[in-house]
Amino acid sequence: MFEGSAATKKQAMHIVAEQAVQTVKATRQQMTPDNVQSAISVGKNPVSIIKEMCPDARFHLQGFVTSLTVAEQTFQGFGRTKRLAEMQASRRALSQLTGIPLGQCPPLFPLVNNNGPKRTI
Repeated sequence: MFEGSAATKKQAMHIVAEQAVQTVKATRQQMTPDNVQSAISVGKNPVSIIKEMCPDARFHLQGFVTSLTVAEQTFQGFGRTKRLAEMQASRRALSQLTGIPLGQCPPLFPLVNNNGPKRTI
């Protein structure tokens, strides 16, 4: 993260932008195909290479991806939690294996209505 202080907000933003540009330039100089091939040849994994060549890099978990294999078929699910990703993969598997349209498979979220019976999405 970069910081800048100046008399105006615009000037501070320019200072921060310049710091970011300098960091990107330095990173590009380090991350050459030869440097990457050299790191691979000594057995480093991609995460290690990125962390060494780009110390300011940060990983941001955007969600989960899961694969489900049933009857030699693989189904993927995506979700903001592991549970949701597994549910989505399971719904896709049920739909494909049974021929039931995805919209008729059990829902991801059963909703409870305090004024009556359960509703589903």
